[in-house]
Amino acid sequence: MSRRSTGSSRLRGVALLVAGVMIGAVMLTPVGAHVTKNVRHSIKQHGKRFFYLKQQVFTKAESRDRFVHQGGDAGGALAGSYPNPSIADGAVTAPALGTIVTRLNSVSVPGGARRSVLAECLPGERLVSGGGDWPNATTATSGLFLQKSRRTGERWFVQGENTTTIPHVLEAEAYCLQP
Repeated sequence: MSRRSTGSSRLRGVALLVAGVMIGAVMLTPVGAHVTKNVRHSIKQHGKRFFYLKQQVFTKAESRDRFVHQGGDAGGALAGSYPNPSIADGAVTAPALGTIVTRLNSVSVPGGARRSVLAECLPGERLVSGGGDWPNATTATSGLFLQKSRRTGERWFVQGENTTTIPHVLEAEAYCLQP
């Protein structure tokens, strides 16, 4: 029984020795990367970096100079050069933007009258743009005028005047970005 415990102790001792050598090799690698005559240099310069991190604080100007490439050409979806690149033409496509839907509303405008109509986005949608139209008018139709077409909140407002003698439909279109 004493032989067995002695063999077990030797095995533990060898394992601890190997582990110690491995840990020492890992810790001394930064120091051993270059050899100097001054041991104090090795401990002060390399030991500090390895055993603990120094907290460094940079001013905005220092961090810009240190971390932002000045004057380099922008790439990918950016155009121009740093530090003020812009979004490149064609970089934002419909799939990147999201789904845009058209919300319509219309009103009948009697001959000799003026009316307005609003097309609105649903709750949660964002108005991107809009417009107005006389959808049943032909190129031969005269006397139909769009007087106003503008954004008002998340709605598109259209006002039109019908100077003909028959009723025509005035339509407002809101182009809405879905969430």
